[in-house]
Amino acid sequence: TGIGISATLILLFSPFQLFTAGFGLSFSVVFALALFSRSISEKLSFLGEKLSLSVSAVISAELGSIPLSILCFGYFSPLAFILNFVVLPLITLIFCLSMACVLLELIFGVAFFSLVGLLIRLVLLLNQFEFYWQMI
Repeated sequence: TGIGISATLILLFSPFQLFTAGFGLSFSVVFALALFSRSISEKLSFLGEKLSLSVSAVISAELGSIPLSILCFGYFSPLAFILNFVVLPLITLIFCLSMACVLLELIFGVAFFSLVGLLIRLVLLLNQFEFYWQMI
């Protein structure tokens, strides 16, 4: 019901969102997470609780996004499944380090440019990779 209420509120304020790829992909992924994640996690329980939850979230998100990616863009990235296991922890790390920089700057009044520069270099490095995609 939360997904439906969110979609309804967004569409009340901006009805044309219904025709955007972002709206469809966002809600299809969230719906797939709600629908598949628990059952996939139970099937992967041999991996341990935390790992099975992480893997099931990635699989569920891919199941929700692939059909709409093909419909909207005419292709999908088979490597996205594998890359999500690498990229998602990196994004978490980058986010946590960014928040630490902001907090340290607020506390000490000193900008931590070296840490921010490291984060920027990491993002630029990841941006250099060309990812494989498959036309449908």
